[in-house]
Amino acid sequence: MSRLLRAWIAQRILGLEERPVYIVAQKSSPDRLLSTGAMRTGGERSPTRQERRLGRLRFWLLKLRRSGGDEVPAASATAGMDLGHHPRKGTAMEHALGARELEDPIDSDCTVGLVLTGGTIGAREDDSVLSVGQDPTSAEADLTSEQWPGPTRPSVAVRYPIRQLSENLEPQDWLSIADSICELAEHERIIGALVLHGTDTMAYTASALSFFLTDIDFPVVLTGSNIPSGQRGSDAARNVHTALIAMRSLNPGVYVCFAGGSELPGYVYLGTHVRKLRAAGAAFASINRDPVGVVKGEEFEPIEPYNPMQHSEGFLLKVDEHVFAIRLYPGLDLDVTFDAIDQGHVRGVVIELYPSATGPADTDDPRFSVSRFIRRCTQRDIVVVTTIAEAPPTNGKVYETTVAINDAGGAFLHDMLPETATVKLMWALAQSQDPQVVRDLMLRPIAGELRAPSQAA
Repeated sequence: MSRLLRAWIAQRILGLEERPVYIVAQKSSPDRLLSTGAMRTGGERSPTRQERRLGRLRFWLLKLRRSGGDEVPAASATAGMDLGHHPRKGTAMEHALGARELEDPIDSDCTVGLVLTGGTIGAREDDSVLSVGQDPTSAEADLTSEQWPGPTRPSVAVRYPIRQLSENLEPQDWLSIADSICELAEHERIIGALVLHGTDTMAYTASALSFFLTDIDFPVVLTGSNIPSGQRGSDAARNVHTALIAMRSLNPGVYVCFAGGSELPGYVYLGTHVRKLRAAGAAFASINRDPVGVVKGEEFEPIEPYNPMQHSEGFLLKVDEHVFAIRLYPGLDLDVTFDAIDQGHVRGVVIELYPSATGPADTDDPRFSVSRFIRRCTQRDIVVVTTIAEAPPTNGKVYETTVAINDAGGAFLHDMLPETATVKLMWALAQSQDPQVVRDLMLRPIAGELRAPSQAA
């Protein structure tokens, strides 16, 4: 896309002539490491200019280590900084390393990041068939500026790293979305990022971003629609409007905000505790915790706010897709399952147990025994975690089959959703080749996905 065409889109299609809109069709590197230039530095203050520069230096050090080994001379790190993205002078990107000391979240100098990924909200209809084009529709791109709550509109920095219906997304696409958000954090003065996404796999993407972006200092809110934007009866405008209202009040973290209709409240869900239940109306629900909050009218009302966790180490922004998810049912032949796992070089398995955290353990036919299956996996250094669709209230009692499964080596994730556990295991396997390190990481809360049993819903 030429510079002149970008300018024409910014002025004519997006309709923001008085405030700049930056559109970059960005392709992300799956090997990129999360920069601490967008990292919380403790307390509630914003990072200083020096801290942001140190964070940027750390990013290039880590990136050079990925490509050139552990020994990186200081001179190489300095040279590496010159190889990165260069802000275009005269824009808000000049302030990327400055402190974000904004008392008013809708100050006219602010920038909102907008990441367009496709989905129903960005789909076109042809003979009743929905599809996603390679470029955003004008209705899709207009939503953020039109639905911004308040009289002062900020700048909108737009990225569209992928263009897909969400059912076609792959784990590498999560990395592309995360990379776009990292780029916005480094080069734009954003107060938050809005991700427009298809609804079918939105919960998976929200979980992935929650683990990828543990050090951001602004909220990332995902939303979409049941009906494409610009069509009669579309809920797109309402969903975007409520997401933007919520964004102004949310703590740093990753969230899903969805209303599903013009008269419905917009609930805000933590990215690691959300599930899509239906294809119309209020499509999402919060599982194993209350919603973070709700938007009624023009006001955000907190319900169970999320306080982001502090992590001293830097995590790799990558995934290992060698994960297999199993949902138990009577008669499941786990010998056949094990053979498939063994041949597919699987490194991690997620088992969704029955609702009471049970499964066949001491069966007459060993093919159906979960505990035997887990022992076979652990002998091959395959990490096995177990979870349930929704955590039951704790009463201090467990079944003997649950004990047998746990004793076999399955790490039970009490209130972690199977979807979240699957995504987290992909992420954890990419952090280490040591099965015990991966197992310990799965049992450690990272992004609010796991709480002590006494705290679970």
